[in-house]
Amino acid sequence: MGDDVETGHERLQATVAAFDVATGTGQVLLDDGVALDLPAGALRPGSARFLRRGQRVVVQVDTSTCRPVVRLVHLLTVPPGRAASAASTPDGEPRRP
Repeated sequence: MGDDVETGHERLQATVAAFDVATGTGQVLLDDGVALDLPAGALRPGSARFLRRGQRVVVQVDTSTCRPVVRLVHLLTVPPGRAASAASTPDGEPRRP
């Protein structure tokens, strides 16, 4: 996804591996397999109720420290109607694996 405007910050796609709603903490797996801790406060208020294991997210990672730190999480969502179209071919037939 590339570098953000702030030096040392990078936006990366990831998948939620674990999330504790009570504490607001968890763990995400970057697409390259690297696991990063999800600290409390990285989610915008109200987003925690939508976060679940397996959810695709974009994380803003601070790479200026020795160990990358997740600073902000953006939920990836599919617009209404797109999920159904992604599961079928242009002629409406179900996609086969």
